[in-house]
Amino acid sequence: MPPIPRRLGARVLTVGACAVASTLTLLVTTATPAAADTGRVYALGKAAELGSPATGEALVGIAPIPTGTGYWTASSTGAVRPFGDAPDLGSSTRAGVVDIAATHTGRGYWLTFADGDVKAFGNAAHAGSMRGKALNSPIVGITATPSGGGYWLVAADGGIFSFGDARYLGSMGGSRLNSPITGIAATPTGKGYWMVAEDGGVFSFGDAPFRGSVSTGGVTAIAASPRGFGYWIVGGNGDIHRFGDAPEIGDVTTAATVVDLAPRPQRDGYWLATGALHAAQASTYRAAAGDPPDSDFDRLAQCESSGNWASRGGSYEGGLQFMNSTWLGYGGGEFARHAYDATREQQIEIGRRLWRDKGWSPWPHCSRAVGLR
Repeated sequence: MPPIPRRLGARVLTVGACAVASTLTLLVTTATPAAADTGRVYALGKAAELGSPATGEALVGIAPIPTGTGYWTASSTGAVRPFGDAPDLGSSTRAGVVDIAATHTGRGYWLTFADGDVKAFGNAAHAGSMRGKALNSPIVGITATPSGGGYWLVAADGGIFSFGDARYLGSMGGSRLNSPITGIAATPTGKGYWMVAEDGGVFSFGDAPFRGSVSTGGVTAIAASPRGFGYWIVGGNGDIHRFGDAPEIGDVTTAATVVDLAPRPQRDGYWLATGALHAAQASTYRAAAGDPPDSDFDRLAQCESSGNWASRGGSYEGGLQFMNSTWLGYGGGEFARHAYDATREQQIEIGRRLWRDKGWSPWPHCSRAVGLR
C-alpha cells in the first residue's frame, strides 16, 4: 500500500517515509522587472534567452529538452512552439490543452486536455487517456516516467490516473482539499510524484520526499529538481519557492500569470512561462446552490457546437456559442478576449453567470433539445 499523506496546517508529512519538512526559503533575487506579457518566457540563471511565442498567447506549460538548450511552450489553443534546439514536432488542432510533458530523449512530448484526452507527438507513445470517461474534476497536469513509456494525469480534486509504465502510487481523490490541485511532478526514478494545490500545500507519494510547502496561495505549478531531492513551487505572481536541493535561482516581477517552470538538467537555471488564468485556477469556480452543474453545460455545448470549445466562425464563438459582446459583457475578458481562446471551465463560468441573469433563454433551441427546460 502506498504511504498515506497527512496534511498538517500548511505542511504535509508522508506517513511511512522519512520525510522531514524544511523551513520555507523565500527567494530574494529577481529578474529585471518588465511589462506584463502573457505568453512570455523568462530565462533565469544560466538558462539562455531563446525566445517567446507571440505576446498574448495563453501558455499553459513549458517543457525543456535534456540538453538544456531548448524547450517547447504549449498554449491552451493547442499550439506548441519550439525554441532553441527543440525540434518542431507539431501542434494540436484541438483547444483545451492544460499541460505538456516531454520524453527523456527530447524528441517527443504529450499534451493533455481538461477532459483527460492525451495527444502524443514525435517519439512520445500514446499509452491511454481519460477522454470519454467520467471525471469528478478536470485534468490539470501531466508528468512522464523517465523511460518515456508512460505518464500520470492529475485532476483538480487530486485524483491520479496512470498509463503505460507509470505506477499508481496514491492520490488525494476522495479527500477533502482546501484548494484544488494545480500541478504534478515526478521524481527522476519514476517511483514517486508530488502534487501541489493552489494554496501551496504539497502532497508526496512513493519515493518523492516531502521538503516543505507554502501558504501564500496562487500557486500554479510544481517542478522537480533534476536530482529528485527537492522541488520548486511556482507562484502565479512570479515568486518561486525552493525546497530540498532545488537551487535558489530567482523569481520575476510581472503582472502576467506565471504558469510553469522548466529547469535545465544542469540545475543552474530555469525558464518561466506566463499565460492566462491557469486551467486549474479556473476549476475554483464552483456552482453555487441551485446553479446548473457543469454536466448541463457539457450537454448544451454538445448541441450548440458538437462539444468544440474552440469553435470559431460567424457571430458565435466557443463551446456555448457566445456572441463576443455577450462574452465580454459577462466578464469573459478576464480569461480571454474571445471565448474560443478560453478553457472549457472558463466558458462554463461565463455560461453560468449568463444563466443566473437570463436562465436558459440565451440558448432557446438547444436548451429544449437536451431537456434543460
